[in-house]
Amino acid sequence: MTDYYADAPRGPLFPPISLPDIEKAEHRIGRRLPELLRRLYTEVANGKFGPDGGLASLTDGNRAPGHVRDWPCAVSVHERNLSEGMPPSWL
Repeated sequence: MTDYYADAPRGPLFPPISLPDIEKAEHRIGRRLPELLRRLYTEVANGKFGPDGGLASLTDGNRAPGHVRDWPCAVSVHERNLSEGMPPSWL
């Protein structure tokens, strides 16, 4: 599936992540992700595709070629928002 997106305008996708990585992210956010979203992250890519700017990654440290900052990590954003008093339902 990643070959299909290889020439997408945003550049190549981040590699898909493993089921144990999904489970680590779910543990950090405190809930299981919907099955379709789990499949997208394990079969298509670890973020960087989809509407607007694309889905955030579920792991830290992903950087697109030519970018000076890492791609957003949904789990880290979720944890930061919780620490700032935001409700946990955004994810």
